[in-house]
Amino acid sequence: RLSEFEGSSNSFVLIRHDLTLDSGPVTFYSLLMHLGPDTLSEKARASWIRDLVHDRDRTALDTLRAGRIALLDRRVGAGDIVGTIGVVRRGFEQGPEMHLEIFSAERLTGAVGRSFRFLEAAADGPMVRRGALIDAVDANGDGMVSADELRAFFRQGDLDKRQALRRMAIRHAHEWGDRLGVEEFVRARELGGLPENERRRLYRIAAAPYVFWTDALSLHTGLPQNQTVYSYHPITFLVALAAHANGTEVHWPARAPLADRDLAAAPVAASILGDWTRGQQARPEGPIFGPVVDSEAITKRKADIPLIILPGGNE
Repeated sequence: RLSEFEGSSNSFVLIRHDLTLDSGPVTFYSLLMHLGPDTLSEKARASWIRDLVHDRDRTALDTLRAGRIALLDRRVGAGDIVGTIGVVRRGFEQGPEMHLEIFSAERLTGAVGRSFRFLEAAADGPMVRRGALIDAVDANGDGMVSADELRAFFRQGDLDKRQALRRMAIRHAHEWGDRLGVEEFVRARELGGLPENERRRLYRIAAAPYVFWTDALSLHTGLPQNQTVYSYHPITFLVALAAHANGTEVHWPARAPLADRDLAAAPVAASILGDWTRGQQARPEGPIFGPVVDSEAITKRKADIPLIILPGGNE
């Protein structure tokens, strides 16, 4: 099942995946965000759009042309093109970019579920305030995470802590659902240091343009009406899933000690808020995760993708 709308940096595709593993049926969802615009014609790069044109599905095509969410039942296979990398021009994230999420409505069990440490943060409001997350990144111990601390953590931070974060599955209200709206941002204690008009402006810039999750989408896809899901590190999830499908087990590095405890709400660092709202100007030091690499990669069919055997141990 797909949901998609056109736009220069707001285009997205949501896909539902239904699998049967040894532990039973598994359903999860992948969200591809910030996709490039595609033509709504037989020349579209995305195969599912070409199928809509071929089938003369005027309702779906008109919905997409109007920039609205189209709820579709279209099968896609491994190697099918569902979208292209777009260009993001907000904050310092200027240039080619694609946002990937993987989440599930239910807590996963079995071998895939054992790859993760589950963290409950459904009642935390717009921003997760869990010791397991903040303590790992907060280098100076002041209970806040600055932009400099984020950059240092992801570029040269403690490897065990980074590995531990990659194995977390956090249950939280999805930030791009219509239930977590502007009033939740206005009431957020973390933003208490900002005037109300700035909190509303922050929501308009950082959240409102990307809201896609509605009750209609929940009904169509089987997602929960409360818009609360378990979110996974997508690469860790795919590695665990591929290993299980091939009858092997990935030996992850030892877990770093992470405390699952409530934290008092602390104001969000002004430097991070500035990154969210600074507009078109790029930061001179560049984005946290570096530039997009090989954005013109060739899409391959499943049969043409070689199997990569992951090493055991801590490598």
